[in-house]
Amino acid sequence: MAVSLVLDFQAVPFTYILYQIPLYAIYKLWSAVISPMFLGRPPATVDDGAANKETTSKRQEKLRKRSERGDPRVRTQLGKK
Repeated sequence: MAVSLVLDFQAVPFTYILYQIPLYAIYKLWSAVISPMFLGRPPATVDDGAANKETTSKRQEKLRKRSERGDPRVRTQLGKK
């Protein structure tokens, strides 16, 4: 039976997808549930250093400095309508 699966895998490329779906599910279960639960590892997450700090563009920074100086070109919004 194992030989027929190998031959079938080589003969029909579509079956490659059928083998990949369970393997991907096992990988996701391992990385998200099994490994953190039993081995005490934190789940794999994308740690973006820029997301942790407040990001402002150069334009926003310039407008903030102008408004602090009281520049009349800068209008402050009192609230959303």
